[in-house]
This record gives sequence, C-alpha cells and structure tokens, in this order.
Amino acid sequence: MLRMATGWAVLAASVLCIVSVSCQDNGQKAAELKPLINGTLPSGQRFRAASTSVDTAAFLGVLSTGPLSQAQSNATAQTGILKLGLSTSSRDGYIFVPNSYNSSRTNSMILAIHAAGKGGLDALGVLIDQANSSGIILLAPDSRGATWDALPAQDGAFGPDIAFISAALAQAFAQYNVNADTLGIQGFSDGATYALGLGMTNGKLFAKVMANSPGGVIAERVQGMPPIFMSAGLQDDIFPINQAGNPTACYLKSVGYNVTYIQFTGKHEVPPQIANDTIQWYQGNFREAGSFPSGICSA
Repeated sequence: MLRMATGWAVLAASVLCIVSVSCQDNGQKAAELKPLINGTLPSGQRFRAASTSVDTAAFLGVLSTGPLSQAQSNATAQTGILKLGLSTSSRDGYIFVPNSYNSSRTNSMILAIHAAGKGGLDALGVLIDQANSSGIILLAPDSRGATWDALPAQDGAFGPDIAFISAALAQAFAQYNVNADTLGIQGFSDGATYALGLGMTNGKLFAKVMANSPGGVIAERVQGMPPIFMSAGLQDDIFPINQAGNPTACYLKSVGYNVTYIQFTGKHEVPPQIANDTIQWYQGNFREAGSFPSGICSA
C-alpha cells in the first residue's frame, strides 16, 4: 500500500474527531437533515448480501459496481434524502436525489465520504446545498467502524468498507440513471484521505476526486490519473496544513496528478465558499482550476 511518509503520521489525529468536538459542526447539519429523510430505497435488500462480501478485490481497495446500466425503475424513482437499506444495523448510509432528477437522461453523482466518528448524513451536509442547486446526486454510505478501513484508527487495510461502498454504488446505478462517465468522489477529513485513496486506486471509475482537508495519502495501487481538487485551512488544528495539506498536495503533484489546491483562512472545515468551489470545480466551472500555491513544495 502506498503511504505518503511526510503526511501519514498526522492521520492519527483522526481520533480527535471521534472523542472531541474538533470536527466541523459536530453533527449540527446532520441533525438538521434527519427530519428530512424521505424513506428507504426499496432495492436495499437485493444488494444486502453483496454489502458484506469481502473478496480479494475489496482487500485491494478495488470497487465493483456491477453493470452500469440504465435504472430499472425510472418511473418510480424517489427523490430527497433516502436511507440505503443495505444494513440492518445503525450503520447504513443515505442517498440524496434532487427534485430536479430526470430519469430520461443521465445525471451526475458524487460519492461523499464522511469524517471520523460521523456518518452519511454528515457527508451529505457538506455539499447538499450546492448539489441541490446543481442537480447532483450524492451517495453517502456509513463506514463499518468509527472511521474508514485502511486508516490507522481502524486496521490499516481495505476490506469491509470497500464491499459496502461497492454495493451502494451498484444499488444507486440500478435505481437511478447515473452518468458513469462523470462519477466523482469527495470527502472531508478522514473522508478526504479515504477519497484520495479510493480515487487513486479506482482512477478509471472516478472522473474527478475532491479532498477537503485530507490527512495524507493511502492507495493500494494506482489506476488512472483523475484530476484532483484539494482544500485546506491555514489554521487547521486537526491536520495542520504544513504537516498534512501542503505535503499531500505536493506529493500528488510530484507523481503526476493534475492538482487544484486551494488554501483558505479557516480551521478544519468546509466553509460555504469552499463547498461552492468544490462543486464548481467538479462541474468544470471553477475559474481557478489548476491553481497551486507557490513555494510550498520543497525542491
């Protein structure tokens, strides 16, 4: 597994997001979204067995979505915030489908990865306002543990989360008419680290990768070279920018990725302007695409 030596140690700080109030909003946005849950996807039971099937590919961090065919039930596609119904435990996940969803055409979708100690509703809360106004579906599974596998707070190896995410992706593609060519992945904090790892490992699946305040780089292998958007707060007190954000961006650039890196005045968070920038970049409308702070990478 590839681990960026200059930024890996700081990933241990992810535990702060589990035991303290250090992470963005401490669940306030998730609490606001909870009353808006509009039911459960009817297809959950059909994909439930796959969600716990950890095969060799899963241990390598390789996602399997099944056939990327047009949705089988376009006429009855539900919108709003829906539970996935893939798990009978409290750790399941959610999908947000904007009211503008049109089953007669392909629709953009982003796989949203939550921070440590959080869940899918927290992941939705980061980008839901921007996704709603832009007509983008958000798929937000829960990690199987307190944070994502392959991170040091777990066992440091891919496996159960990969199987669950694969099932969630297959379910979303079966239920909705998703444009597989524009599939994106985004995450915040530990979720950003995991999004980078999955984006690098599954670079032919994800067209774009968005990492808001990541702690470092993990990847079982590299396949494809999708462009990457990164943001980091200059006053980040969880993943200090000189130990995490800057080294991560420099490493990605040094190995050939097209990196857009935005530093902002703020802490460990995704403020509204950065959320806007993230979605604008994903849609190809970000004026500062390709920008990279000068002088932050050692020779």
